[in-house]
Amino acid sequence: EPVAKIFDAMVIGDGEEAALSICRTVREWKRDATKSKGELLRELSKLRGIYIPSFFEVQYDAQGLIRSVKALEKGYTAVEKAIVPDLNSYPFPSQQIVPFTELVHDRFTIEIARGCSRGCRFCQAGMIYRPVRERHPLEILRAAECGLNETGFEDLSLLSLSSGDYSCVVPLLKELMARIADRHVAVSFSSLRMDSAVSELMKEIKKVRKTSFTVAPEAGSQRLRDIINKGLTDDQILEAARQIYEGGWNLIKLYFMIGLPYEQDSDLMATVELGKKISRLAPQGRKKQALNVSVACFVPKAHTPFQWMPQLALEESKRRISFMRERLAGRRVKVKWNKPEASWLEGIFSRGDRRLTEVVVEAWSNGAHFDSWTEHLNIDIWKKAFRSHGLDPDFYLLRHRDPDETMPWDHIKPGVCKEFLAQEWQKAQKGEKTPDCREHCLGCGVCDDRGISPVLFDGSHWFDETVPVQPKQSTGTFKRYRLHFTKLEKAQYLSHLELSRLFIRAFGRAGLDLVYSGGYHPMPKVSFATALPVGIESLSEIMDIHV
Repeated sequence: EPVAKIFDAMVIGDGEEAALSICRTVREWKRDATKSKGELLRELSKLRGIYIPSFFEVQYDAQGLIRSVKALEKGYTAVEKAIVPDLNSYPFPSQQIVPFTELVHDRFTIEIARGCSRGCRFCQAGMIYRPVRERHPLEILRAAECGLNETGFEDLSLLSLSSGDYSCVVPLLKELMARIADRHVAVSFSSLRMDSAVSELMKEIKKVRKTSFTVAPEAGSQRLRDIINKGLTDDQILEAARQIYEGGWNLIKLYFMIGLPYEQDSDLMATVELGKKISRLAPQGRKKQALNVSVACFVPKAHTPFQWMPQLALEESKRRISFMRERLAGRRVKVKWNKPEASWLEGIFSRGDRRLTEVVVEAWSNGAHFDSWTEHLNIDIWKKAFRSHGLDPDFYLLRHRDPDETMPWDHIKPGVCKEFLAQEWQKAQKGEKTPDCREHCLGCGVCDDRGISPVLFDGSHWFDETVPVQPKQSTGTFKRYRLHFTKLEKAQYLSHLELSRLFIRAFGRAGLDLVYSGGYHPMPKVSFATALPVGIESLSEIMDIHV
């Protein structure tokens, strides 16, 4: 809603079917030159999941609360999210653009499932992407092999909101490693719950290369984890950490939040103690750090049970981060934190209304361009924009909302009904847990008689019996080829590392069987005669490869 006045139309929900429907509608509209833009928007509004902001009028009362959201088009009173009942109806794209420069997530990523059934009360994605729809394991294998062939990436990530919850994740990973291990492709998961099959997954992952382990307890105390419905105990967390360290990993990444509803300093202290206990499980002979702890400020989100809760004030956020940092950071523990000012801004727009559009435009006009990069964030620009439009940031951040209040997003329906969210909010106040909806339906409102229901693939019967495969090691028998190439025009701005990665991936796409070194991190045997500085062209460069 904070940017509703800027956009003509938005897609709410899954985009696979919606994108095709939009293209067909726009194509038909273009064939008739007499049709206006308004007629196009009316046609788009007939599609499931298409939100036309201009077809709703928002009225406010004297206190700034929403009095009503008036529908201006007959029959278009709410927006139901677009949803793909079965991900397997849309094969995962394997032909992807491979940039020359390094990306943040520089790997081939496959979405193995969409949605999450855990019901963490702080998580917007877990609520709005329901129900869980798993991709068929054989489709995942196809996408992985084709994607690696097409891109040449040396890393593969299995992505979902909770990858460890994929029904047959262990047999899937075993089969996947058997198929791709000889390519020296490392496999990673976006994040794992500490009650997942950690030890079995580790055995497979480290066959090629140990990738990082990121786990998210979110809160350090059992009381607070019950409030947010995280469903983890200290024993589960510590046992998983022990298995990770004993499996050969020297570093674990932990993710916590401060400012969760009903949080007290005793909960922060419990987080500190939990972090120290985990660090003591690490191998004691190493002097290097054993634990990376990331601390983020909790931001209440729309369409979650905590949408009615106030956010932590800016100064209090800074105090709690300092509390954690001073007590937890040490020789073997590194603490990172996000900038509280960024969370302050995020909190305003996460539950903001249409009046914020003018604030966005003015802040942008005054230089707020790359504010997601913390070094560019100038909070004073935003505060000035709020003042000039007579809006108080605390109205959006610090106010405890009434359950009967009309929210700016009430006319947007993600499937989970507001009554279910209110019930979960009440349970949070009592510290009551809600079970995983894979066990039985909780009546959240998503599943219906139109074929919308969880799609799960249990068991290992999907795979033929395979023989374990280890990465091929260099036997000493190979051929060396010397290549000559030029580096001109835009290529001069590639660094030497980027150039090396470019060639290695090109060789992978070409199907060349490169020779790899041994050790814990095998690398392809590729060498360059010189390393050109960035910005220097060359008509004759030399490189050797071993095949």
